[in-house]
Amino acid sequence: MKKIKSIFSMMIIAIMAVSFTSCDTDADQADALLGIWQGTIDNSNYYQNGYDTEIRFYGDFIYGGTGDEYDRDIRTGDVFYSSFSWNVKNGVISIYYDNTDDFRDVAISNYNFNGKYFEGYMYNHHFQLTKIVDWSNWTHSYAKSSTNPRQTYRW
Repeated sequence: MKKIKSIFSMMIIAIMAVSFTSCDTDADQADALLGIWQGTIDNSNYYQNGYDTEIRFYGDFIYGGTGDEYDRDIRTGDVFYSSFSWNVKNGVISIYYDNTDDFRDVAISNYNFNGKYFEGYMYNHHFQLTKIVDWSNWTHSYAKSSTNPRQTYRW
């Protein structure tokens, strides 16, 4: 009887451990996006010449946060900036831009992502980004500029 009680107790402990451990893919995805990404957005009808881009994801809550995006027109050299808020829900990465004159909100659902490389499509134009700064090597020199956000991008 004592042996059965012991086995039953171990089974209950194992079941409790499994039931209290959850796997939240959206939270994991949001956490993996945190950092600074650089790459390109290819030509399209909306992005006429293509852009070098830097996107910074700051984590303000479990499924998203805020960020900054800097785009440089490959042909003219013009630089565009917008802060944004973002979230991950059901595997879709949504970005809501503050500068609606130069940017439009996006929902990215068709993408490949491995934590260091991020590739996909925003409104049928292709982007490729590589993570250059992760939270593990984040320093104050990468922080948002309170006076001129264009001074901090890394080109």
